[in-house]
Amino acid sequence: MPQDKKEVKINFGIRKISVIDSSIETSKYKTDNKNPEFTFNFELGFRFDQKTKEISFLLSFIVTPEKKPNLVVGKMKIEIMFFIKNMDDFLHPKEPKINLPDQFMSNLIGIVISTSRGLWASKVMGTKLENAILPILHPNEFLKGLKSRTKSGA
Repeated sequence: MPQDKKEVKINFGIRKISVIDSSIETSKYKTDNKNPEFTFNFELGFRFDQKTKEISFLLSFIVTPEKKPNLVVGKMKIEIMFFIKNMDDFLHPKEPKINLPDQFMSNLIGIVISTSRGLWASKVMGTKLENAILPILHPNEFLKGLKSRTKSGA
């Protein structure tokens, strides 16, 4: 008979939200289409600092018109830093690695994605990009890429 998984309590909160870079440059993009299609290219980075008990996600993306993929019309890079009070419970004893539950990491990535959507929406209001359809992103897709790239900032 399978045993129930032990419930893990993680005490955390958002420490800081920073827009590191953002720009909208649509002057070279001409279209009569009121709802042009755009492509969003995303990249997510991750680091942790065991001394300050912080983990940070850096989400950056560029936006290009679907029919002109070499023309960057928008970009944004944000960092969201989380404080994890009981981080020591999840640190590898001998290596600079952290082992947080996948579901928790997926939830944090979801927060990062959602926050970046809100920041982006406020940035593009009143521009040619305000009607761009934002893709729906699944946090687990980003998590797969992060699992092998965790490193300590300590």
